[in-house]
Amino acid sequence: MRKVKIAVLADIHGNLPAFNAVLAEIESENVNQILVAGDFLGGPYPVEVLELLNSLNACIIRGNSDDYILKIYSNPMDSEWYTSKQFSPTYWIYKQLNQNWLNFIDSLPKQEVISIHGTDEILMVHSIHLPMLPTDDSGILITDKYNKIVDSFTKKIEQPVLIFAHNHVPWNQNINERLALNPGSIGCPLNGIIGAQYALMEWKMDRWEVYLRTAYYCINEINKAYIESGFLEEGGPVAKAFLYGIKTGRDIAGMFLRFSYQLAFKKGYRNFDFIPDEIIELAEKKWDWTKYMKNL
Repeated sequence: MRKVKIAVLADIHGNLPAFNAVLAEIESENVNQILVAGDFLGGPYPVEVLELLNSLNACIIRGNSDDYILKIYSNPMDSEWYTSKQFSPTYWIYKQLNQNWLNFIDSLPKQEVISIHGTDEILMVHSIHLPMLPTDDSGILITDKYNKIVDSFTKKIEQPVLIFAHNHVPWNQNINERLALNPGSIGCPLNGIIGAQYALMEWKMDRWEVYLRTAYYCINEINKAYIESGFLEEGGPVAKAFLYGIKTGRDIAGMFLRFSYQLAFKKGYRNFDFIPDEIIELAEKKWDWTKYMKNL
């Protein structure tokens, strides 16, 4: 039987140095196929990441961050998708993309079934339709609820293998006689690791073996790109929270947004789709940005 090996990538989030580090590692692995489980956009290198993805002949689906770009494109220019400080990083990314790239993103499916002769079929989705997991006090995502979440989802699918992403934490288990795999995030892991996480899958003895990997790269490169590209300045506190997440391996952006929602409720806001700009500004002033950076 021929050797079959797959590289599984997810949540690149516009982090080109991290993406390059992973591609350099898998170049020597002789993979048969590269799978990309969405959220390739979300940082200061949208065009460069798209160009690189387009050159790989990979199987790519889009995630929620990629869908946000299409939300901007499909809404009126005076809508909050264009004006909200909550989505100012997304609007900066949108402005970097030409019509060809918008068409490319729109052409991508939200899920894909991968069939390789002689191996178990794979269903790849970005999210299993649940929000980001809660964090512990240090900002690391808690994954002990994965079993229940994945158990419910795998009961609804036919494929023996499920690949999902979105939560930025690598995880794999066999549930309901199915292999469930989250390769983790290339652009911003949230399990305390400062690096780029991905997975390899190899077909051995009639089943997929999973190898979770971390590629290390110079964090200063992405820090510099956030500043020099203008992404950090125009993206405001939300972009700042993303960058802090990359530099700490913790869910700074999720915690900052939850803090902002709490402030909004305290100020009497109800039933809003976008966090009010004044609340984002207030949250930036009140949030303790140094708390999670002390050990760096």
